Amino acid sequence: MMQPLSVGRTKDSASRAISMNLCGDNAQDAMNRASGIGDPNMLTTAQQTVARHWLKQDSATATQWINSSTLPQEVKTDLLKRFRARLI
Repeated sequence: MMQPLSVGRTKDSASRAISMNLCGDNAQDAMNRASGIGDPNMLTTAQQTVARHWLKQDSATATQWINSSTLPQEVKTDLLKRFRARLI
C-alpha cells in the first residue's frame, strides 16, 4: 500500500504532475488536483496551465472559475485576454 506524501515540495510536485496529465481530459479534476499545491508559485503556474487547457475545452466554465479564483488579478486578465485574442 502506498503511503500518503507529506506536505512539501515532493507532494506539490506530484500534484502538479498529476494535474498536468489530467488537464487534457478533465480540466475540472486537474484544477482540483492543482488547488492542493502548497507552494504559491507552483500553484499559480499549475493553475494557469490548467486554465489555458480548460478555456479550450469549456470556455464558459473556465472563465467563471478564473474570475472567482484566488489567482492574482493580472494573471486572470492575462489568461482571458490571451484566450479572447485567439478567438478573433
